[in-house]
Formats: sequence, C-alpha cells, structure tokens
Amino acid sequence: MDNFPLHRAVFSNEVEIVKKHMAEMNKKDTQGNTPLHIACMLGNKDIVQLLLEKGAKVRSRNNAGWNALDEAIAYGDIGLDKIVISAFRMGQPSG
Repeated sequence: MDNFPLHRAVFSNEVEIVKKHMAEMNKKDTQGNTPLHIACMLGNKDIVQLLLEKGAKVRSRNNAGWNALDEAIAYGDIGLDKIVISAFRMGQPSG
C-alpha cells in the first residue's frame, strides 16, 4: 500500500490523513479498489460519508466487478447500506 496513502489511511481509520489525500479519492489499487470500496469493506461510516460528500465515485467497480454498494451490503450494516444507497439514488455517474 506504499503507493496508496489514502487507501492506507482509510484502512487504518486515520480521518485526518484521509482529509489530506482527497485528491486521490478515486484512485484504484492493484485489486481495483477505491478508498470508498475499502471504507465500505471495513464498515467505516464516517469515512464513507466523508468520501461521498467530497465526490467519490460510488458506482466505480473493482476487479471483481463490485461497487461500493456491493461492499456495503457484504459488510452487513443497514446504516452503511442506507448511506451508499442514498448516493446511488442521487445519480452519481459510473466510474
């Protein structure tokens, strides 16, 4: 994860570092995961909300074909699902 400081910050739940690296919010790692994918995988609602507020691409798919909603549903938290579903309904373009 050395080339992906935002991904690492999301994984470590370091909100202040996440805020400093927002320019990379749609960058994909080697598995095609964006920071939003990772935040959803980990069930981190605060970071999911922050990324979505700053314009993270909610429909972006990773190498397995999953988007943020798929990851949120797999995590199994209804509150997280609602946050991501709301972003989908707002009509964010795919990416």
